[in-house]
Amino acid sequence: MRRQQGQNVAELALVLPLLLIIIGLTLDMGRGLQAYIVLNNAAREAARYASTHPTNTSGITNVALAELQRGGLTPGNATVNKTG
Repeated sequence: MRRQQGQNVAELALVLPLLLIIIGLTLDMGRGLQAYIVLNNAAREAARYASTHPTNTSGITNVALAELQRGGLTPGNATVNKTG
C-alpha cells in the first residue's frame, strides 16, 4: 500500500504542471478573445458615431475610448486612427 501511495504522488508531480499550463493557456486565450471583442465593439461604436457626425473627430475618438474603458481595457494604451 505504501508503494502505491508513492506512485500516486509521482504521477501527480508529472501531470500537475501540464494541467496548470493548460488552465493558464485557456485563461489567457479567454482574455485575448475578450480584448478582441471589446476592440471590435469600440470600432463599431466609433463608426456609428462617425456616420452621424462625420466632422467631429474628437467626438469619434472619445466614443471609441469610452467604449474601450466600458469594456475593461485601458484607453491610455490605445490609439485611434481616423481615415476617410
